[in-house]
Amino acid sequence: MDLLFLVADAKFDVRQLLDKNPMMLGGIFTALGAVAVITGILSLVIPRFGDQDGHTLDEQVRPFKALVRIVFGIGFMGYGLYRMALG
Repeated sequence: MDLLFLVADAKFDVRQLLDKNPMMLGGIFTALGAVAVITGILSLVIPRFGDQDGHTLDEQVRPFKALVRIVFGIGFMGYGLYRMALG
């Protein structure tokens, strides 16, 4: 039971840390968005680019998944830049 309280306190401290430092939170979201955009672009450019399970994607599915990755990556990057700019 003590371990549960220790984990709960650790999560609370991380949340307080991210609330006090919006640049860190913005940087994390910007980095995640950049990774999503890069993997989306790579899946469009490289025909044998696989998904997270290691399977190659079909020709019909690959552009859709790439577009989803790019759109969500741009959204993550936008939110990260918003948090860094306005705090």
